[in-house]
Amino acid sequence: MQNIRRLARHAEICELLARATHPHTGNSIFGTFRELACFAALLGFERDRKVVLDGPTELLVDARIFERNDQALDVLYLVGLAATRDRNILKNDDANSDRLVSEFERYVAGGLEILKEWLNDDPADENGDRAILSGLHRAGLLKAEPLAADVINRVVF
Repeated sequence: MQNIRRLARHAEICELLARATHPHTGNSIFGTFRELACFAALLGFERDRKVVLDGPTELLVDARIFERNDQALDVLYLVGLAATRDRNILKNDDANSDRLVSEFERYVAGGLEILKEWLNDDPADENGDRAILSGLHRAGLLKAEPLAADVINRVVF
């Protein structure tokens, strides 16, 4: 399997979401670039946003790191299979492996574009968490239930 790449223009958003620490939690929004890649690929696929990596690219996730996580591989295979509707893409040969990763990277790029748009919609959100939750809600991908009054009253600051 080849490394997972991203467009160079997505460097800032990737750093913000997978490396910068949130002031309230002390952690990044996504624990790893691998988790960000999987989320972005699924978001891109769900919203039918695929972007060709036609500009300068950079490493997003080393293949060895990606291959060590069964859930990440499941997402890679799921996106590739659903996108191509060709079971041959799952064959373990160089041509199909390259095609599989390329499909996945296009949806990662599309998902990152969506995330960037959501962040631009809420420029006051320096960390991105509110913008992502709002974007998911607006897209109908997050159905938040209102909190009951007794739950709100038990929150301690």
